[in-house]
Amino acid sequence: MDKLAKYIGFDIDGTLLFAGDKLSTQMKHRIVKLQKLGHYVFFASGKPMQYIIDICKEFSFSPWAIVAENGGHVLLEGKEDNALAIKDNDLKCISQRFNFNTLPPHKVEKKKSIITLCFYTMKEGQKARQSLIDFIHKNQLSVDVFLYDDCALDLVPKGVDKSVILNYIQADEQVMFFGDSFNDVSLMSRSNVIPMAVCNSIYEIKTLALAKNGIVATHSAQKGVSEVLDLFLDIKGATL
Repeated sequence: MDKLAKYIGFDIDGTLLFAGDKLSTQMKHRIVKLQKLGHYVFFASGKPMQYIIDICKEFSFSPWAIVAENGGHVLLEGKEDNALAIKDNDLKCISQRFNFNTLPPHKVEKKKSIITLCFYTMKEGQKARQSLIDFIHKNQLSVDVFLYDDCALDLVPKGVDKSVILNYIQADEQVMFFGDSFNDVSLMSRSNVIPMAVCNSIYEIKTLALAKNGIVATHSAQKGVSEVLDLFLDIKGATL
């Protein structure tokens, strides 16, 4: 590929940021430059909407769109799409009937359309994931379970995913998306999406990138994103 797509999206956790990290001044500069060059910049994450808005406020950035909660909550040009409000019966079944007290110690992250549990170790997260999967299978529920490197676990109704952003983009427009984990696969596998992987991306993401004319960075997280963007942007003196 020889140029950036009109629409450029970024996952947050694991792609732009590791847990506890902040966007560097140089990374912010690159994102702002994309918008100034006429690209439609969006963020798509499993995180709550306010978390992503707060990141944008750090550098007074107004993205074209924000996809929060893995597709369950969308902000388009600063306006919320209330049509996406989800009242999923299967998720409600888990919330009401599953005994969360049987899981290892965890915190609940408040969200509108999915359930997120934050564990303290990966071993505890894996144990919880298996318990929830067993409950889902037993009750024949249509809910996906995602466990991430930061030990957060998402319960997401099937059919709810980041590819919802494509509903707002013409089918013949190419989209470039930077992602790293399982909840990015649905969007990155779509025909008009060019996957961009960072070094710490899972195998499935890297395979998609190589198969679909994308790029796999040699650096992780925001250093990897910068590495790819700098192939196309004239960034002078910008280092991480």
